[in-house]
Amino acid sequence: MINGIRLASAAETLLAAARDLGLLDIVILGDAALHLRDCTIEELQAAAAQRRRGAPLLRSAVPLLDERSESPWESVLRVLHVAAEVEVEPQRKIYDEWGNFVARADLWVVGTRRVHEYDGEAHRDKERHRADLRRDRRLVEICLAAHRVHLTGAPL
Repeated sequence: MINGIRLASAAETLLAAARDLGLLDIVILGDAALHLRDCTIEELQAAAAQRRRGAPLLRSAVPLLDERSESPWESVLRVLHVAAEVEVEPQRKIYDEWGNFVARADLWVVGTRRVHEYDGEAHRDKERHRADLRRDRRLVEICLAAHRVHLTGAPL
């Protein structure tokens, strides 16, 4: 209750939305609810365990949810990888050979040196674009350095 008005919890709201929306829509909403800490995965599992309309779809969505997703399109990109059976890790931190933080990638393809990014409209701003280019150059540098270490077997 807020100011005498009865409100539904985030988990109940997702269950209700699951009556009318599709799986991908529920994943996007669920990721956002978890990321914003509006609910927990346990609350969503409890809502999905009920015998109510929407519960079967919510049960299908719960294993696909990840609180690390920071945007709807990151959620979509992650689910695409899951559908293609490509294992990814969201929000992977990347460090150079000296242990200095370089970047955080939307999705790291597990077991590779590949990252997949979704850069929306916010990345079109001139200053943000410059920062993105510097970051991209730094990522290329550390990949080349890692490749040289791998080829020579010795540190740089």
